[in-house]
Amino acid sequence: MVSSAVYEKIVRGCEYVLAGRIIEEPYGIQIYFVHKHNIPEDLARGLESPAAEDVHVGPGFRVVRVAPHVDPYAVAYEITLWGSAYFFAFIMNRSAAEVAPPVN
Repeated sequence: MVSSAVYEKIVRGCEYVLAGRIIEEPYGIQIYFVHKHNIPEDLARGLESPAAEDVHVGPGFRVVRVAPHVDPYAVAYEITLWGSAYFFAFIMNRSAAEVAPPVN
């Protein structure tokens, strides 16, 4: 089993290559392993929107990157390895998440 630190490293590398950015506090990375057919509908729409950047980084490595206009440093990633392993990553402002009211 690969540790979550490896997946975080992949996301950090993607963000550096695709956006020229090093992820620093207060931003942090959350990794999720969800079957592609079970992702929430609003996330699926966002990853398929015209704002999504779909990049084939190398053989067997596909990345979809979406950054909202509200906070371009908050980013959602869908990463596919060899067409069969999927994971999702979110770069979020941790301090904003701590003070944000819960969604009902």
